[in-house]
Amino acid sequence: MMPRWLTRQGWTAWDAVAALVLGAAGVWLTRTAWADITHIASVDEEESHIFLVPIIAIWMLWARRLRLRSCPPGGRYVGPIAVAGGWILWF
Repeated sequence: MMPRWLTRQGWTAWDAVAALVLGAAGVWLTRTAWADITHIASVDEEESHIFLVPIIAIWMLWARRLRLRSCPPGGRYVGPIAVAGGWILWF
């Protein structure tokens, strides 16, 4: 059951599941880069500040939670085009 404030903004259960699946797929597809970043940060003390990033990201999401509530889902072609462009640059 979706929270009422999400359904008022046009979100459905499918939107939430799709967001989680796509986020997980993004992390999975870039897992070698994540592993490399983690390795470098754990070995080099000058790079260890990277471990603060998840904490700061969670804090920023919490601090902007009211603003995030007003973001309705919408189908746009800009996202897939940006992903395709990033994939082409990576490849």
